[in-house]
Amino acid sequence: MQLKVADIKSGKSVERQGEFWIHNPFITISLAQYREEDIDEFRAQIIYLIEQKELDMFDQLNVPAKIKYINDYWRGKDPNFRTEHLKRFYAVQERFASPSLPGWKSDRGRVYIMYGPPDEIEREPAGMDTRAYEVWIYETLEQQGRIHFVFCDFGVFGNYRLIHSNIESSRRSEIYNPDWINDIRIAR
Repeated sequence: MQLKVADIKSGKSVERQGEFWIHNPFITISLAQYREEDIDEFRAQIIYLIEQKELDMFDQLNVPAKIKYINDYWRGKDPNFRTEHLKRFYAVQERFASPSLPGWKSDRGRVYIMYGPPDEIEREPAGMDTRAYEVWIYETLEQQGRIHFVFCDFGVFGNYRLIHSNIESSRRSEIYNPDWINDIRIAR
């Protein structure tokens, strides 16, 4: 897609070009349409949605059975859920990828995929005695009120790692570290 926007008064214009995809949650895919990369991408997309034993079972399937599983999985979900989930998945690929890690494998990417965008982000740059860190705040997550996720950049290409959360979730056990402030300090 190519987009050009022009200011009529000044005559200035700007152009941007990029790829986009059209998502139809009702389409099923055939064996002839699938590539191995598509199956790998599907696995990445659902890794935070299903239990480990189900993921292990998926890994044992042959390609036609994996395609059937993929089609059945999405057919069983609300189309709005699929759309929102894929929107989050592709957003983290762009926002949180680093040279050493795809966005969906990063801690910030995982939290974003699982819980959605935070209501507020407090960013603290690195200082003389502290590492850069972010605090993501969710106001009403899982009916618990104010939830925090704290991520710290330990100097690995901007790959912030989760060092603390106060969420109490049945979906996943998150790291709880009330002394996280000590983790961001740089020892001298």
